[in-house]
This record gives sequence, structure tokens and C-alpha cells, in this order.
Amino acid sequence: MCHDSTPSPQSSVDLDLSIHIAFSSLHGRPCCSAAYNTEESVGELGETLMSVQYQAVGWNRQKRIYDAVLVGGVFAYLTLFVGLGAILYPSATDITLQIRAFGTLALVLLTGGIWE
Repeated sequence: MCHDSTPSPQSSVDLDLSIHIAFSSLHGRPCCSAAYNTEESVGELGETLMSVQYQAVGWNRQKRIYDAVLVGGVFAYLTLFVGLGAILYPSATDITLQIRAFGTLALVLLTGGIWE
């Protein structure tokens, strides 16, 4: 038999395999293929791995533009923060302004995802 007769109740892999087996039997096809072989994707102690192989991010024009805009925005924010900070607070050291700039930038970038 191709599958475990008592799958764990929290395993989506077993559920996917069961659905595949049910539909395969309706169409008269073999129940298991290499794509549904759960033994290949099980790690130590029954841990199910996310994928069999690493696949790098596929870069396209939109992703490059997004990254360029993001890097440009980060650079502009840091430059403006340190520049205005030096003008408004002449007694502040460069290191203090850089620490404050990176700290506020981190908050802006982290909370920016909430608004999208």
C-alpha cells in the first residue's frame, strides 16, 4: 500500500496524500507518484521538511525596482535625519545622530508593513 493507514491528525502532507489517492482511484490511475512520496520529505523524528531543494529568489524587473526604491528611501532618510539633526542639534555627535537615525529607521520600516 502507498500510504500510512493511520496518518497523524495534524499532518497536511497526509491529508494532501489522502485526497490525491482518493481522486487517483476514481480515475483508475496509480495512487502514488514521486511527487507524493512522503518518505522523501520526512526528516528526523517525523519532522516534515518544507521543501526538498533550495530555490533562489527569481529576480524580475519589478523586484529590482522595488529594491532600488527601498534602498534609495533608506539612504535619503538616513541622510536627511543626520543632516537635519546636525543643523537642529549642533551639540549632538555624529555617532549619536547615526544611532538615532538607524533606530527611528528601524521603527519606520517595521511599522510600514502595518499600513500596506
